[in-house]
Amino acid sequence: MAAQGEPVAPSRPRQRKVPPARPRRRRDPRFSTEVPRRGWEDAVYHLDTGVLFAASVDAVCGSRMVRHYRGRLHTTDVIVAEVRHRATNPTNKPGVQEAAEEAVRMFIDGAAVAIDELGPGDVWMFESVLQQLRQLEAAQADGPASPQVRAKHGGEASAIVCCLREMDSGARVVFATNDGGASRVAHSRQVHTRHFGHLLNELVCAATYRNEEAFALFERANRITGVPAVARPQGEQDLSCQAAADGCTACVG
Repeated sequence: MAAQGEPVAPSRPRQRKVPPARPRRRRDPRFSTEVPRRGWEDAVYHLDTGVLFAASVDAVCGSRMVRHYRGRLHTTDVIVAEVRHRATNPTNKPGVQEAAEEAVRMFIDGAAVAIDELGPGDVWMFESVLQQLRQLEAAQADGPASPQVRAKHGGEASAIVCCLREMDSGARVVFATNDGGASRVAHSRQVHTRHFGHLLNELVCAATYRNEEAFALFERANRITGVPAVARPQGEQDLSCQAAADGCTACVG
């Protein structure tokens, strides 16, 4: 204890330990594992913008997809508007406008896809899915949603709602999207999702392509409409057909 009149040394402030920053939570895509390798022959396939672009990078691939899924390809009026916009508005990303132009020619104007529209009864579900998609992207960015994020995801939301509507009517449905966030939201609502690499694998299983051809196509398409790295095929072997003389349980399911 200091004597009376002696100066008292200032007390040192207590140092607080700063906790280490929590690692960002990894949110992997949730592409469906329930769908067999060769796909479902009776399923309706809803194509997102990215898959339409990917299938249109090569005109031969697009025409083979149209033939393989004849009568089973769907998209939405919102996605059609997005594709037409990209076809008529230049972008800095090489290959996108050309793919969009081919998608319009082959899939949309060529009537290879049925174009579904949302009805008044779908508005509540559309807003719910749209909010979920935007919140997921904002969470991945670790910050409030930017104006760009708030203006996105209408196409994916419309497709998921149309998938849900058809599922309610008893149809078997697959949502084809390259977007990892859209795959997670679809999965949370029990909608099966596949990306462009999966569709190419289905064509390999149908003997439309050899696996090395399919992988070369995937690599080419992935430059303009990327599948998340954790989900994309890493080589030709990942797009192979597992058929054997006694059948293929991996394909048939």
